[in-house]
Amino acid sequence: MKQLERSNFALISALYESKDGGLYSDIYFPIMKYVIVKLYCECTQSECYGTSELVYSTIMELFGIKIPHVVIAKTVKKLACQNNNINMTIYEDGNQFLITSAYFDEDENSYSEREKKFNEHMCEIEENYSTFVKREGIVDGDATFIGFITQNTENILGYFENETEEQVEEKYTSMVFFLGYLHEKNPELYKMANQLFWSSVIVAFLQSERPMVREYARGNESEYFLDTPIVMGLLDLSTEENFQSANDVYDIINNSGGKVMVHPATVEEIKTILASVAQNKPIPGTSIYSAYMRKNMDSSDVMKVQLNLQREIEQKGMIVFPQTPTDFRNVIMTKYKGKPVLKELANMRKGASEYSSTYNQDQYREVHDIFMDDYVKKRRDETGKKNIFFLTTNSDLILFCKQRHEGASYMISTGKVILDLWMHNAEPAKVSSSVLTETMARCLDMHRSKVRNKLHEVARFFNKHKEDVAPEVYKEFLKLLYRRAKKVVEVTDILPQDDAKAAMTMLQEAIKEDNTYFEAINSDIHSRNIALNEEVEEKTRKVDELTEESEQKSQHIGSLKTKNEGLTADKEQLTIDLHERENELRMEREHKKEEQKARLIAEKKNELYEKKEELEKKLENLRDEIYPWKEKRLQSFKNKEIFMTILPIIVLMVVLSFIQLIWKEEYRIFEDSSYSFWTIALLFLIALICSTSYSTEKRREARREKAYKAWEAKHENAEYGRLQEKIKEVKDEITTCKNLLEHSDEWM
Repeated sequence: MKQLERSNFALISALYESKDGGLYSDIYFPIMKYVIVKLYCECTQSECYGTSELVYSTIMELFGIKIPHVVIAKTVKKLACQNNNINMTIYEDGNQFLITSAYFDEDENSYSEREKKFNEHMCEIEENYSTFVKREGIVDGDATFIGFITQNTENILGYFENETEEQVEEKYTSMVFFLGYLHEKNPELYKMANQLFWSSVIVAFLQSERPMVREYARGNESEYFLDTPIVMGLLDLSTEENFQSANDVYDIINNSGGKVMVHPATVEEIKTILASVAQNKPIPGTSIYSAYMRKNMDSSDVMKVQLNLQREIEQKGMIVFPQTPTDFRNVIMTKYKGKPVLKELANMRKGASEYSSTYNQDQYREVHDIFMDDYVKKRRDETGKKNIFFLTTNSDLILFCKQRHEGASYMISTGKVILDLWMHNAEPAKVSSSVLTETMARCLDMHRSKVRNKLHEVARFFNKHKEDVAPEVYKEFLKLLYRRAKKVVEVTDILPQDDAKAAMTMLQEAIKEDNTYFEAINSDIHSRNIALNEEVEEKTRKVDELTEESEQKSQHIGSLKTKNEGLTADKEQLTIDLHERENELRMEREHKKEEQKARLIAEKKNELYEKKEELEKKLENLRDEIYPWKEKRLQSFKNKEIFMTILPIIVLMVVLSFIQLIWKEEYRIFEDSSYSFWTIALLFLIALICSTSYSTEKRREARREKAYKAWEAKHENAEYGRLQEKIKEVKDEITTCKNLLEHSDEWM
């Protein structure tokens, strides 16, 4: 923090002045806005592209502060969605972006002015403190305001975590007294002191490797089971961005005291992926393909990682847990294979994952995910611990498990764990206004603790001799003791316990001596102030006289210069200046017009994207709502193909047998067995053809449509038709939004 003592405190204070939108906005937005605008203004290319890594390195260069890449990406996404002076197109989930326009919320010069103002106020605070110490007769060593804020901001981070064991150094008690004096006598300067202190807290907060954890995780280690993509990121078997993001997550969890764990089921899934890559090479465009090409790997390299996978995982600091049989994959496949929940999960994903086809031919991915959902839930129930989680990057899995287990909160994203552990659990509103007060209170508590023993003994003495001690003497004694007045402190150690009269005399003399000392100091200061005021008045009078004389001489010199200047030259110069100014104004108007056009286009696109997202959510809800009606509609059609096929055959055979029996006896027909056989076979074939014709696809489809129309015509099923119409309307609106976005050149 020493490198920021002077050069950066003023700039950071200027950036963070009057921010009260909550900790996330207060901490990250101002510095991120400042960096984004700087990158845009310094960009020399026709299009200004940026990355989270570039933002990270720029913040390090300007401020010496490390911010996790995941937080940078999330902040970039939030900035792009806000109504501010920054317009960006986001790629790669915030890790890459295109800056189309970026301007400071205020004139850039205002930041410089505020920076200069804070520098001046730091000097003013130090000067006022020096005067205060002399006036009060306090001996405080080499305490300074800069020393106070740089030495105690790390301790004040305990305020954010509700920790109180660390205290402010007692030597800064006099500084706390001074700040209290400022708060009462000079509120504006106190406000500046508070802002400077808050800036130091921001720096300490951002530089701290200790994240702010939630209460349920304190003193009770949290368990985070990692999903396959995160583990592969940590093993550098993914993109560079995923590698950095996974390491950020790992560091924050590890620093918070949490356990980073990998289930053997996940190990098996990674082995499956690696085996497929070793045999068939990776699919272009996948995350592992990026690592494969970037690290110049071949099949033997991948196979080596696969064979030593558990050791590789453990060397990265992850814990493989629990111990399972060697054929664990077969165990869970046998248990879960064929369950409807696997099909439901696969249908919801619709093959969107890079591992859904080539690497997941036997549905092991779904088996793994459903197993981990059940495992974490069961482990939480059995242990009674609510700080056991499954960490994944798959939003579809998180949504599915929440629906499956009625809002279960143990399936969480990497972004959520970053924010939960990086940000603290204090109330975000107006924290900056309370941290200095908190520090002052803690310092005064320490001071009070030092005098508490003396007060305890003296209080017992006064309670024992109330009739012999005047109340005003007691009050004056307490005031001076709290101020650490020298004589009063000395007397408290030697008061005679059995002689109240003598004790009273000693106290009065000590009080008188200390008050005389303070009065002498104040009198001296008062006298010096009078002398200084007189000196100031005299110097002011002389300055006024000199100013008046200077103005007169300046006027005279100005008139002489004006006469010597040529009026023609002035006119020509003014004409040139006017022409140049008109050109500047015209170019400025054109520039602002283009900026306004670009801003309007971006706003319109954002509106269309937001509307499309809302419609897609609405469509998903309508599909969920119509699903039971579709099931009822399907059930309305009863296929009687088998019955209609067998029945004619049975009827003909019965009739034929009856006829044969009668005719054989009456007319002696069908006595020839071969003739009878072929007759029966022929009739059977005719019946079979007739029944089969009934079961053709066309006839079956006609019967189905008839059954559906009959079902839909029923009054109790009218809701199905209404939902179908709503779904059609929403789909049409989504199509309209997509067409507008695809053909933006036409309406822009």
